[in-house]
Amino acid sequence: YNIEASARGGASRAAITAPKNPDVPQGAIPITLRMRLMCTVVRSPDNGIAATEEYQVLNEVVIDRGPAASLTMLECYIDGVLVTKVQADGVLISTPTGSTAYNASAGGSMVHPNVPCILFTPICPHSLSFRPVVLPDSAEIELRVPSYSRNNACVSFDGSNEQVALERGDMIRIQMSEHPMLTVNRSEATSDWFASLARCLNWNERMEQKPSPLHQQMDGEVW
Repeated sequence: YNIEASARGGASRAAITAPKNPDVPQGAIPITLRMRLMCTVVRSPDNGIAATEEYQVLNEVVIDRGPAASLTMLECYIDGVLVTKVQADGVLISTPTGSTAYNASAGGSMVHPNVPCILFTPICPHSLSFRPVVLPDSAEIELRVPSYSRNNACVSFDGSNEQVALERGDMIRIQMSEHPMLTVNRSEATSDWFASLARCLNWNERMEQKPSPLHQQMDGEVW
């Protein structure tokens, strides 16, 4: 396969030229490089575990309260700066690909897969002013369970049933992965994306407004 890549508007694009084969479409095949997240779980030395754990995520990483009855408490650092403390059922860190899944259900924006960004969406926050935000793809996010938190937290990756426990003092570092996922488009990235919104979410599906009787009476006249 011959891969040709180009960039437009900050989004990576490429095309694959397939070898001659009756079972393979000929010519350029449009593809999209979908951003993934690199998630690193860092354990507190106080918890007796020195190892770190790494996960590659295509859709989202969810940090929540797990089976605990009380809200989760998380210190949120972006590029090394403490920006807020999360008091909520949890928080979602999502890619544009995952923006139409759990993120959309939690009130976050739906983002075109070619937009280079990371979505930060609280889940049922204690404060109504705690709204979802969109961060640049260069942001490095750290979420830490403080020592004074009432309970530990749980992390899940791409909806996996297997959760990772975060004890007090543990943290998770989230940043853009160096290894995006290549996906093949049916026609073109934008038209494919809007078609998937209509097909999967019935996005903006409604009955069209009918002409008013007044307009029908005026038919043929110039106003």
